[in-house]
Amino acid sequence: MPLFNYVYNNTSSDQTAALYRYCPAFSTNMNWEKVLPFVEDAEAEYIKPVLGDEFYDELITALAGTPTAAQIAAIAVLRPAVAWFTFEKTLIGLALSVSEMGPAEAVDTEGRWLFPRKWVSEAGRQQAFRNGYKKLEEALRYLEKNEIEYSTWYKSAAYCKEVGLFIPNATILANYIPLDGGRAIYSRLRPAINKAELHYIKPVLGEALFNQMKNMLTTPASNFTIAQAELLDKIRLALAEWMLNYAVPFFRLKFNELGIIEPAMENGIGKESPATQEAVAGLWMSIQEAGKRFLLDLKTFLDSNADSFPNYTDTKTPAPEPSQEDDNGRPYNVVSFL
Repeated sequence: MPLFNYVYNNTSSDQTAALYRYCPAFSTNMNWEKVLPFVEDAEAEYIKPVLGDEFYDELITALAGTPTAAQIAAIAVLRPAVAWFTFEKTLIGLALSVSEMGPAEAVDTEGRWLFPRKWVSEAGRQQAFRNGYKKLEEALRYLEKNEIEYSTWYKSAAYCKEVGLFIPNATILANYIPLDGGRAIYSRLRPAINKAELHYIKPVLGEALFNQMKNMLTTPASNFTIAQAELLDKIRLALAEWMLNYAVPFFRLKFNELGIIEPAMENGIGKESPATQEAVAGLWMSIQEAGKRFLLDLKTFLDSNADSFPNYTDTKTPAPEPSQEDDNGRPYNVVSFL
């Protein structure tokens, strides 16, 4: 059972459980059984990963019985995202049909059905996808703001905060890099943040100061001194860049059952495709340069204010930039790294 019950409720004025209520592009006469698989796919692909299996199952179970006010509110903010993601999937899924004669385009009983022009269809899919993510971000923002009501969610691995990291949520990360996509994207960035902390931040702070700052960050009502607050900001400045250093190649490339692929998008208004290798290589190198500068600034700050940090012991300076030449003195082609 998904978060919706029908496309349109013809027997009631209450459309809160109807796809049509959140995405009027659906016809009020659509057969629910034809749309249901796309609703289920949309929830499995986009909703369950950010809610976690336990919280998703809790909402579905509640929907079949008597949900609490908090559960009703959670379902209400999630439904717009599900509706738009479902619309994106049905644009292609319902345009084709298969019979014993093979694949065919869908038509009405008299063979009359005007399909949209390709650019309209593709532009519509892109807009539906963007609308879905916009509504999903609004839903996650609501759940995060009211997390005390949703213990199953905020205690799960799907929770869109990670209090054990120096950059614990999307709101703070947005202060350091442009973040389009918010909490859903932050969840994908958490492994890169963790790696960057261990590889770049911990060696500069030293284990004792690193652990002290972590403990203060994860302890409610911790009082940071002015020096500690400034240190935390400098940690985040460097961390944001080195996190991107890890993340950029993997946002350009994806691993799936087909191997390593590049995502591609196209519509009739204009082609939207991944950035060129040269552009990504340039971005990657500029991120490394910014990361080095912020890391050096962090180290300089610690050395100049060592008296404010009793747990700090001088560590080696940040590692120099890897050589851009191979063993024969020839420059590496940065594009080949991607």
